[in-house]
Amino acid sequence: MKKIIIMSLLATLVSVFSASAQENTYSIVVKMQNGTMLTIGPNEADSIYFTEGKLNVSGQSIEDIQKQIAQLQNDIKYNKYLAEEVQVLAMNNSNRLDQSENKIDALIKISTALDADVNDIKKDVAQIGALKASIDSLIERVYSNNARISELEKDNAALAAKIAQLEAIVSELRNK
Repeated sequence: MKKIIIMSLLATLVSVFSASAQENTYSIVVKMQNGTMLTIGPNEADSIYFTEGKLNVSGQSIEDIQKQIAQLQNDIKYNKYLAEEVQVLAMNNSNRLDQSENKIDALIKISTALDADVNDIKKDVAQIGALKASIDSLIERVYSNNARISELEKDNAALAAKIAQLEAIVSELRNK
Protein backbone atom coordinates (compact mmCIF):
# COMPACT_ATOMS: atom_id res chain seq x y z
CA MET A 1 0.00 0.00 0.00
CA LYS A 2 2.87 2.34 0.79
CA LYS A 3 4.33 1.72 -2.65
CA ILE A 4 1.13 2.71 -4.35
CA ILE A 5 0.86 5.91 -2.33
CA ILE A 6 4.49 6.78 -2.98
CA MET A 7 4.09 5.97 -6.65
CA SER A 8 1.00 8.09 -6.96
CA LEU A 9 2.71 10.98 -5.16
CA LEU A 10 5.70 10.68 -7.44
CA ALA A 11 3.44 10.52 -10.50
CA THR A 12 1.62 13.64 -9.35
CA LEU A 13 4.90 15.32 -8.64
CA VAL A 14 6.22 14.35 -12.06
CA SER A 15 3.15 15.70 -13.80
CA VAL A 16 3.39 19.01 -11.92
CA PHE A 17 7.09 19.26 -12.64
CA SER A 18 6.78 18.33 -16.28
CA ALA A 19 4.12 20.97 -16.81
CA SER A 20 6.32 23.74 -15.40
CA ALA A 21 9.70 22.50 -16.71
CA GLN A 22 8.94 22.75 -20.40
CA GLU A 23 11.62 25.37 -20.99
CA ASN A 24 14.40 23.18 -19.56
CA THR A 25 15.95 20.37 -21.59
CA TYR A 26 17.43 18.64 -18.54
CA SER A 27 15.55 16.32 -16.28
CA ILE A 28 16.02 13.84 -13.47
CA VAL A 29 14.96 10.29 -14.22
CA VAL A 30 14.25 7.90 -11.34
CA LYS A 31 13.87 4.25 -12.32
CA MET A 32 12.08 2.12 -9.79
CA GLN A 33 12.79 -1.60 -9.20
CA ASN A 34 9.53 -2.56 -10.83
CA GLY A 35 10.59 -0.73 -14.04
CA THR A 36 8.53 2.39 -13.54
CA MET A 37 10.41 5.58 -14.50
CA LEU A 38 9.77 9.01 -13.00
CA THR A 39 11.03 12.19 -14.72
CA ILE A 40 11.52 15.38 -12.68
CA GLY A 41 12.69 18.77 -13.99
CA PRO A 42 15.94 19.89 -12.31
CA ASN A 43 14.61 23.34 -11.47
CA GLU A 44 11.70 21.83 -9.62
CA ALA A 45 13.66 19.71 -7.16
CA ASP A 46 14.84 21.36 -3.96
CA SER A 47 16.95 18.47 -2.75
CA ILE A 48 17.64 14.82 -3.44
CA TYR A 49 18.73 12.48 -0.68
CA PHE A 50 18.65 8.84 0.36
CA THR A 51 17.34 7.78 3.73
CA GLU A 52 20.61 6.20 4.75
CA GLY A 53 22.36 9.52 4.10
CA LYS A 54 24.81 8.25 1.51
CA LEU A 55 23.90 10.85 -1.12
CA ASN A 56 22.59 14.32 -0.48
CA VAL A 57 22.21 16.99 -3.15
CA SER A 58 20.46 20.26 -2.34
CA GLY A 59 20.29 23.95 -3.02
CA GLN A 60 21.59 24.23 -6.59
CA SER A 61 20.04 23.89 -9.98
CA ILE A 62 21.80 22.47 -12.98
CA GLU A 63 21.87 25.97 -14.52
CA ASP A 64 23.73 27.26 -11.45
CA ILE A 65 26.18 24.39 -11.70
CA GLN A 66 26.56 25.06 -15.45
CA LYS A 67 27.23 28.74 -14.73
CA GLN A 68 29.82 27.77 -12.16
CA ILE A 69 31.42 25.34 -14.60
CA ALA A 70 31.42 28.00 -17.32
CA GLN A 71 32.98 30.47 -14.88
CA LEU A 72 35.59 27.88 -13.87
CA GLN A 73 36.33 27.20 -17.54
CA ASN A 74 36.78 30.93 -18.13
CA ASP A 75 39.02 31.09 -15.07
CA ILE A 76 41.03 28.14 -16.41
CA LYS A 77 41.38 29.85 -19.81
CA TYR A 78 42.45 33.08 -18.14
CA ASN A 79 44.93 31.25 -15.89
CA LYS A 80 46.26 29.39 -18.94
CA TYR A 81 46.66 32.75 -20.71
CA LEU A 82 48.47 34.17 -17.66
CA ALA A 83 50.69 31.07 -17.50
CA GLU A 84 51.59 31.52 -21.18
CA GLU A 85 52.34 35.20 -20.56
CA VAL A 86 54.52 34.28 -17.59
CA GLN A 87 56.29 31.70 -19.74
CA VAL A 88 56.92 34.32 -22.46
CA LEU A 89 58.23 36.76 -19.85
CA ALA A 90 60.41 34.02 -18.36
CA MET A 91 61.82 33.22 -21.81
CA ASN A 92 62.47 36.92 -22.46
CA ASN A 93 64.18 37.25 -19.09
CA SER A 94 66.17 34.09 -19.80
CA ASN A 95 67.26 35.53 -23.15
CA ARG A 96 68.18 38.81 -21.48
CA LEU A 97 70.11 36.89 -18.84
CA ASP A 98 71.98 34.98 -21.54
CA GLN A 99 72.76 38.25 -23.33
CA SER A 100 73.90 39.81 -20.06
CA GLU A 101 76.11 36.80 -19.33
CA ASN A 102 77.62 37.09 -22.83
CA LYS A 103 78.25 40.79 -22.27
CA ILE A 104 79.77 40.08 -18.87
CA ASP A 105 82.04 37.45 -20.44
CA ALA A 106 83.08 39.97 -23.12
CA LEU A 107 83.73 42.61 -20.45
CA ILE A 108 85.80 40.12 -18.45
CA LYS A 109 87.89 39.43 -21.57
CA ILE A 110 88.31 43.16 -22.17
CA SER A 111 89.23 43.68 -18.51
CA THR A 112 91.80 40.88 -18.69
CA ALA A 113 93.28 42.41 -21.84
CA LEU A 114 93.37 45.83 -20.18
CA ASP A 115 95.09 44.33 -17.13
CA ALA A 116 97.72 42.83 -19.44
CA ASP A 117 98.10 46.23 -21.15
CA VAL A 118 98.48 47.93 -17.76
CA ASN A 119 101.18 45.42 -16.79
CA ASP A 120 102.96 46.07 -20.09
CA ILE A 121 102.72 49.82 -19.49
CA LYS A 122 104.12 49.35 -15.97
CA LYS A 123 107.07 47.44 -17.46
CA ASP A 124 107.53 50.19 -20.07
CA VAL A 125 107.41 52.84 -17.33
CA ALA A 126 110.04 50.89 -15.38
CA GLN A 127 112.20 50.72 -18.52
CA ILE A 128 111.64 54.43 -19.13
CA GLY A 129 112.70 55.06 -15.52
CA ALA A 130 115.87 53.07 -16.11
CA LEU A 131 116.45 54.91 -19.41
CA LYS A 132 115.89 58.25 -17.69
CA ALA A 133 118.46 57.31 -15.06
CA SER A 134 120.86 56.38 -17.87
CA ILE A 135 120.14 59.63 -19.70
CA ASP A 136 120.61 61.61 -16.49
CA SER A 137 123.94 59.85 -15.99
CA LEU A 138 124.92 60.62 -19.59
CA ILE A 139 123.90 64.26 -19.14
CA GLU A 140 126.08 64.47 -16.03
CA ARG A 141 128.94 62.95 -18.00
CA VAL A 142 128.35 65.44 -20.82
CA TYR A 143 128.43 68.35 -18.31
CA SER A 144 131.53 66.85 -16.77
CA ASN A 145 133.11 66.40 -20.22
CA ASN A 146 132.10 69.96 -21.17
CA ALA A 147 133.80 71.21 -18.04
CA ARG A 148 136.93 69.19 -18.92
CA ILE A 149 136.76 70.47 -22.49
CA SER A 150 136.58 74.04 -21.17
CA GLU A 151 139.62 73.37 -18.98
CA LEU A 152 141.44 71.75 -21.89
CA GLU A 153 140.57 74.69 -24.12
CA LYS A 154 141.98 77.02 -21.47
CA ASP A 155 145.05 74.79 -21.18
CA ASN A 156 145.29 74.71 -24.98
CA ALA A 157 145.05 78.49 -25.15
CA ALA A 158 147.71 78.77 -22.47
CA LEU A 159 149.90 76.27 -24.34
CA ALA A 160 149.27 78.09 -27.60
CA ALA A 161 150.37 81.32 -25.90
CA LYS A 162 153.51 79.57 -24.57
CA ILE A 163 154.20 78.07 -28.00
CA ALA A 164 153.84 81.53 -29.49
CA GLN A 165 156.27 82.87 -26.89
CA LEU A 166 158.65 80.00 -27.55
CA GLU A 167 158.43 80.53 -31.27
CA ALA A 168 159.12 84.21 -30.74
CA ILE A 169 162.12 83.29 -28.59
CA VAL A 170 163.27 80.71 -31.17
CA SER A 171 162.86 83.24 -33.92
CA GLU A 172 164.80 85.82 -31.94
CA LEU A 173 167.52 83.33 -31.31
CA ARG A 174 167.73 82.47 -34.97
CA ASN A 175 167.97 86.02 -35.88
CA LYS A 176 170.87 86.67 -33.59
